[in-house]
Amino acid sequence: MRKKINKKKNFVVMLSAISVLTLVLSIFGGYRTFAWKETHIKLSTTYNELFSPQQLKEKGHNSLISEYSTDVSIGYNNVDGTKTIYIYSSPIRFQNSNGQLSMIDTRIANVRDEKMRHQEYIYTIANSDVKPFYPKQLTQQKGVRLEKDIAYEIGLYNDNPAWGRYETQDNFINQEKDMIVYKNVLGKDNHIAFYPSSLGTDCEIQFNHTLKNNTLQFWIHITEESVTVKKEPGGYITLNKNTVDETGKTVNEIVGVIQKPLLRDSQGNVSENNQIELFPEGNGKYKLLFHLDNTISLKGSKAFIAFEMRREKQPDNALYSNFPNLEYAYLRNYSVIGNSETYGKGRLMIRYKFAKFFNLQSSQLKEANYYTYSLTQNDAEFELLSVLEDWCSLTGNWSKNYKTGNRTSFLKQTGFELKFNITEEVKKWCDDPDGQMEHNGVLLKSTTEKEGEYNVILSNDNTLFRNVTEVILK
Repeated sequence: MRKKINKKKNFVVMLSAISVLTLVLSIFGGYRTFAWKETHIKLSTTYNELFSPQQLKEKGHNSLISEYSTDVSIGYNNVDGTKTIYIYSSPIRFQNSNGQLSMIDTRIANVRDEKMRHQEYIYTIANSDVKPFYPKQLTQQKGVRLEKDIAYEIGLYNDNPAWGRYETQDNFINQEKDMIVYKNVLGKDNHIAFYPSSLGTDCEIQFNHTLKNNTLQFWIHITEESVTVKKEPGGYITLNKNTVDETGKTVNEIVGVIQKPLLRDSQGNVSENNQIELFPEGNGKYKLLFHLDNTISLKGSKAFIAFEMRREKQPDNALYSNFPNLEYAYLRNYSVIGNSETYGKGRLMIRYKFAKFFNLQSSQLKEANYYTYSLTQNDAEFELLSVLEDWCSLTGNWSKNYKTGNRTSFLKQTGFELKFNITEEVKKWCDDPDGQMEHNGVLLKSTTEKEGEYNVILSNDNTLFRNVTEVILK
């Protein structure tokens, strides 16, 4: 009798163990499905897209000046009685559906549109006319959607579907950024992250393991038949749409740009020696192969790709001795300044348009500074020279040998952010009644242009750093 009871007890224990094991396996087997949870984001109403509260305090700004608020500028009264105007190279505001200027807010927000949520897009941008939508899960069939004048979807050829998680990480230039991260989507420990920009969406890939042939396989899908996609001489991709101009003529307008990747290795060195291949696959779908510099080990590296819609910008354009035609640089979001093996001598022409617009007088001017950003740091010396003739960002070229005047600013690099004092140059623009001097702008170059020494400078098209001119008025 005792033996029968023990056998029954052992049988019950065994069944219980099997049940627990089954439950555990069920939990872990379904972990990828049930562990995902949408983050409900509460956005602060006192947020300032351009400056943190600490920066506003350090700069001494205490109130806004409405007359200096445009699509590309913002102005402040200062505690010391001066005024500061910031003129950005690309818009900081957009015209909303009410016809009013609204500040672009690139924070991530939850999607509220029921139609988009039904399509399983969960996150988007807080406020912009360029709208990225990030899906709950990134798969072979489901990607990130981007909308403005057109709409298209960006996805990966990957065997590892991944759930989107809202996380805060350092971006490509080590600035803290909220992102939607899809982990292990390119194999174990290779993660991809997307986050909104003023032009669309930025994409960063963190490599903790190598990738076959250092190649990323993306796809884009466009449903509008009037949109064509092509690779430009500068190596980037443009999305082009047939539109009708004021005269009734059909013109082909560039409405979107997919930029060439940038790659930063585990030691912090940046390579721009990366390429894109484009292959039509039919029905509005295209394969994009991003070939990353094969001389760099991807382990511990990070790649950056910008998917953008077009906006107007403060014009700039790079001139290269090895690529005489400006079409090799037009719309690209970085410039190679100095003297590199690939580009030869590289220089950047920058045009401004604020002194005449704001009717500034030289007697008002206390100080003016132009800020840009270098992805590389090598104790370089830069100078800005006055440009003495008109130039065009589309038809100009190296061979035209534009006339330049005196040096207007000199800078020895000490960090990644570059600050050029252009006070005297801006005073000249203020005193020029027809505005031609300001229109001609300046030329940024290395002082020596020594072979093998160069810097990768973020141009006015970039979304990583806002190129800006700071003008302080008495």
